[in-house]
Amino acid sequence: MLPGKSTNSKRSGNASAGPSDASNAFVIVFDSKQYEKKTPKKSRSRRTGAAELTFINTTGSDKYAPSARQLIRTHVMSDYWRKQLKGHRSKPDVQDSSQMQYPAGLLAHLPPLGSQPLGGPDPFSRFPVEMQPYMYSLLDLYASDIVHKLCPKTKEHERHLPQCPRSIWLQRDLADAATLRALLCAAALYVDEVSGQGFSPMRYILKKDALRTISDRLSNSESVADGTITAVAYLAIEEGVALNLSTWASHMTGLQQMIELRGGMSKLDKRVQGVTHFANLHGCDGTSVMLYFPWVTESSNQQHITYPLLLPELETDSRWDAAIEGFDTQLLATFIVIKNLTTVMNQAAESNMGVDQLVAKAALFLMETRLLLSSVAEGEPEQKFINESCSLGIQIYLSTIFAETSDMEVAKIDLSNPISALRRHLSDIDIRTMPCPHLLIWVIFFGGMNSRDYKDRSWFAVRLREAAQFWNIYNWDSLRLTFKSFLWIDRRHDEQGLQFWSTAVVEY
Repeated sequence: MLPGKSTNSKRSGNASAGPSDASNAFVIVFDSKQYEKKTPKKSRSRRTGAAELTFINTTGSDKYAPSARQLIRTHVMSDYWRKQLKGHRSKPDVQDSSQMQYPAGLLAHLPPLGSQPLGGPDPFSRFPVEMQPYMYSLLDLYASDIVHKLCPKTKEHERHLPQCPRSIWLQRDLADAATLRALLCAAALYVDEVSGQGFSPMRYILKKDALRTISDRLSNSESVADGTITAVAYLAIEEGVALNLSTWASHMTGLQQMIELRGGMSKLDKRVQGVTHFANLHGCDGTSVMLYFPWVTESSNQQHITYPLLLPELETDSRWDAAIEGFDTQLLATFIVIKNLTTVMNQAAESNMGVDQLVAKAALFLMETRLLLSSVAEGEPEQKFINESCSLGIQIYLSTIFAETSDMEVAKIDLSNPISALRRHLSDIDIRTMPCPHLLIWVIFFGGMNSRDYKDRSWFAVRLREAAQFWNIYNWDSLRLTFKSFLWIDRRHDEQGLQFWSTAVVEY
């Protein structure tokens, strides 16, 4: 539909939105004449394809060319669902969704949402959507386990859980229908992946409802609201984790155009920026990375770069091949993203450009969630050791990126758990028989360099010294170049690394 023209709605199926509200609005146009037919006498159960839907941006902004003002959304197009259903052998049984249950703690971890309207007895009135029992179970799982994955595991944190920023963010998500449904869809994906049950009926329903809610908003002022952007980001994350990268790209294209209409990333709430960056990091197929938003800060972003931007596959030093070849899909995607982020951070430092700390935070959370779904604890003993060592090492490595940030929430990240876990993991091995010696030295090095406890630091120093002596490594510059071919940030690690090397090996 073009602005200023009106078409009367007919009972036959043609529908349109009048021009009175066309300013700054999205108009949904569809034509279902081709499907208009008399109902057959003999009723048969069959699925009829829906008409294609096209979303047209009719904002009056002069900033964009007419072609750029067209915001094509694919969230509710019928071919989306046809593609989704083709990827699954059997259609989910969605007849009795109210009976789907998962073990839960009766919402004990949910943040307070305030009193119900007018003191009504209906428990569903606490939420902007009608809640089914299985949705409460998912919400409890999300609130108790998923949302606080990066929080410090301390009694102090548990006592003040409602004041945790993530609890506050969750409370905001629960107040928005689109965000709540998309959040529940992401939680359902977690259950599906961990349980190995595939594409579950509850996830099918939640995704469909989330897409419908988002679609309904595209014709009003909520089309680029924080809640809508967050909901689309959640759906992009869900598709990215499931490695449905074509659908992920569709969501990211919509996000990119929504945020452009808002005036850029810097105009968004910090939390919405973080969720968007997190979604942006999921565009890895295990070889290359597709970006829809820059990793450097907007003020230092090179203006000639256009997005989406494909970061090609990086060449890896042959000394690391034996370790990387055995990674499963989730761990490999994590490594490629972190490797690209490391390259960008080193290049940014050379050009005096800043890397957005929200991107680094998102990368840490990406690694956490990917590893939850990774099979690092499976396989042959040697590969299991490599996977677990690399997982812990990357976690410690990413944590070092936050050392110079002023973000107090990030500064609270506790390294003691991964360092202690790494120490336990390395205690029972014989370094002389382990494959991938360079990976082993890198892991030992980062464990010791970042240990705050004297006993832990001394233990890693002894292990590093043993490894260096066994493999005849006595040259710091040579070792540093080896680390640079894997994961190493010059400005962040050079000085601290040389100090630990000197203490552990040279001065011993």
